[in-house]
Amino acid sequence: MVAPLISLIQDQVSALIKQHRIPAAVLNSTTPETLARGIYRDLGSVRMGREPAIKLLYVTPERLLGPEGFKVKGGVRSKAMGGVEEWSAMH
Repeated sequence: MVAPLISLIQDQVSALIKQHRIPAAVLNSTTPETLARGIYRDLGSVRMGREPAIKLLYVTPERLLGPEGFKVKGGVRSKAMGGVEEWSAMH
């Protein structure tokens, strides 16, 4: 899910985890590099035939489209759906 508002994303992810027990994570400009590496590692577990623990990942536009971009090394292929929460933020 691509969403622009960091505080809103953090609230939504907290609610998903605490109230609904849905494994969710956030990648944004404030995500510590060690946490980001853990997220990438979890998503990359598909390459090893394992289901990733993260079921819903929120990514901010700057993290998705910035110079670092959103990368999962090794060409991970999985059944995934994406969404954009606020398209106007992508322009």
